[in-house]
Amino acid sequence: MTAPLILVTDCDLPGIVIEDTLRAAGLRAERAASGSPDDIAAAGADAEALVVQWARIDGPLMDRLPNLRFISRVGIGYDMIDVEAATARGIAVANTPSYCIEEVAAHTVAMI
Repeated sequence: MTAPLILVTDCDLPGIVIEDTLRAAGLRAERAASGSPDDIAAAGADAEALVVQWARIDGPLMDRLPNLRFISRVGIGYDMIDVEAATARGIAVANTPSYCIEEVAAHTVAMI
């Protein structure tokens, strides 16, 4: 049995820490060439999950990813993901609610 494919659509974190973490968990992890819908669809044709930072994930793109069951956002919000379209397709959506909390607070204090 082949491990599920998790596609990292885009990420500005240094290196490949996300991919390394997924592979350590026994999953296949790949990164799209860019966050464009065409690159995501090409790289993620067999993907069961997406890890998204900034790429827009809408209903038409979800339709091009027939095995997609889960979308995880590397960040607090998920406004770049069409949650209504995902829900209609049975795709779960999650985010990272504690992403960069300390960094934002430190930046705010520095700006003050």
